[in-house]
Amino acid sequence: MKKEEIRRQVLGIVPEELTEFDKLESNNHSLFDKWSNDREGRECLYYYVSREKKYKKRAPLDEIVNSVMRYEDQGKFDRGDFKEVCEIANRDGDCGYVIVGRILENLTDARYINRKLGFR
Repeated sequence: MKKEEIRRQVLGIVPEELTEFDKLESNNHSLFDKWSNDREGRECLYYYVSREKKYKKRAPLDEIVNSVMRYEDQGKFDRGDFKEVCEIANRDGDCGYVIVGRILENLTDARYINRKLGFR
């Protein structure tokens, strides 16, 4: 897929279809807050790490799109890929890996395997 097509698809599923992002190995969820530009003008998906809505984090749309492209190229997306492709989301912690991974599952055939293998 091309970047613009992936971008449209991501914006189409979040939040219309995807508002809760299941954590990888627990029963908790991260919750969609909004799409908005950060201080540097990047369009970002903002989300809360828990239902208590204490900690708001972000994942730039461009990083999400690049993650989908990486998965389509390599057939995998693990924490190493996340750290490389999602520099800004990674700064906010590992929670962004869950957000990107759950979007991958909705747009592609990716499925979470385990901590070592990530999404395949």
